[in-house]
Amino acid sequence: MFNTQNYPKIKAMAIAAFGALLVGVFPLAISFMQADISSSFAVDANEITWFVSLYNLGQILGIPFAFFIAGVVGRRRAMLLAGGGFSFVSFLIALSSSFQFVLVLRLIQGFFGTMFPIFVFILIFSLLSAGAERTKGLAVFAAASSVGAGLAAFVGYSLFIAENWRFTFYCLGFLSCIYCYFANKTFLADPINLSNLKKIDWFGYLIISIALVSFIIAMSEGEKNFWSETWWITALLITSCIFIFLSFFYFKTNKAGLIRLSIFSKPFTPAILLQYLFRLATLISVWIIPQYMVKILGYKIDQLSYAILPLSFGTIIGIVFAFWSSPRIDQRYILFISFLMFGAVAWYCSYLTEDWNYLQFFWPIFFAGLAQGMFGMSTLHYALGNLDKFEGPTCGIIFNYVRVLGETSGIAIFSHLINERIKFHTIVLNQHLTAINSEKLGSLNRHFQSNTDTSALSTQVSEQAYLLSYIDALTFIALVLFIGSLFTWVFRAYKSTTE
Repeated sequence: MFNTQNYPKIKAMAIAAFGALLVGVFPLAISFMQADISSSFAVDANEITWFVSLYNLGQILGIPFAFFIAGVVGRRRAMLLAGGGFSFVSFLIALSSSFQFVLVLRLIQGFFGTMFPIFVFILIFSLLSAGAERTKGLAVFAAASSVGAGLAAFVGYSLFIAENWRFTFYCLGFLSCIYCYFANKTFLADPINLSNLKKIDWFGYLIISIALVSFIIAMSEGEKNFWSETWWITALLITSCIFIFLSFFYFKTNKAGLIRLSIFSKPFTPAILLQYLFRLATLISVWIIPQYMVKILGYKIDQLSYAILPLSFGTIIGIVFAFWSSPRIDQRYILFISFLMFGAVAWYCSYLTEDWNYLQFFWPIFFAGLAQGMFGMSTLHYALGNLDKFEGPTCGIIFNYVRVLGETSGIAIFSHLINERIKFHTIVLNQHLTAINSEKLGSLNRHFQSNTDTSALSTQVSEQAYLLSYIDALTFIALVLFIGSLFTWVFRAYKSTTE
């Protein structure tokens, strides 16, 4: 792959990887700025969550479209459309003063943004031959789609000029223009094939989109609306279940539909299930630990930027090791070790105290990155193994659906778990303190009890309840990952070819 004759392939893969890296870094960086964006538009914490939720909805709608437009207008024009749309919307968000308008733009931005990593996937199948060449392409895909997580806070802080979040969107728009400039020099021979419009499964796209959009909204908004206590959350979950079943029966009878169910008879199925667990595991370093740092330690984005940075270094090393080991070591061992490493990180962090700072998290975050890089590369071998050219789009669509659904539902699960454990620990701590105070009041004069003391004690109880709830969440995910590691052995032995 890396020789003079293959330069066009290298150039195309590099451009596509650059786009994937952009959407791997900036959306997460922007999520760290939610408090500042909220203040800018004078909206509350409940409203600002839609800023992220609608981006995720746009991703669900845009994932299949990357394959649609690439088949109709060719790869070059598809990349230009995605890059141009993403750039234009980014500039509009930076200029907008209306929060409602920005929310609409975020939906559209997610629609275009999700296409960037899919183009890397498309190029792997359309440019690279099976074997060593495709293994190198998988390494590029794994790096471009995962390294950005550790860089997100650092990039966000670096572009947070004069405490102005809008500059980040200006930079995102400008970088997307650069992507378009170079993408325009690739695949000049790709034709426009309007006849492929007739082959698009619009009905399949509609029903699966309704199912997943309903699920995403319910997961994103469920916790703050008390789940089943709010009728429309229940309605969305029921709608999602109904359309999931409709989708299954439709795709089962329509062999040429958007999703080919034949793919699930291959190692793809356990690979996707492990991919979902993997998405839960990545939240340790990009959501649970950062949340702890913000709520307990009071960290701002500048401090988070350095605290999470080791994740990227670990990810790069993990990908390099996984690439080296691909033809040498049975990939089941890599998957197993990755899960154990994730579980060990969560278990170690479950012993955190209020005295921990970013230094105590350095090695756990680094090893989480190492596990992330190793797992991301190895699982791709199984997800993409033995697929024909007709099943490639299905694989790409489901793989990216799981990415969005895993992150969204994972945050919902951990948010609910943490909130419920906060309530539990607050009750237990208050009961314990009430018993202690009753004994003290018997021997001390009420004169020594002040409102200031009571307020300080209440704050301490709240902080301790928060701390204990994060310990519970980390313990829970550690146990899940230790159990999940056993499922890696359902795969057959695999080593990639060097030919």
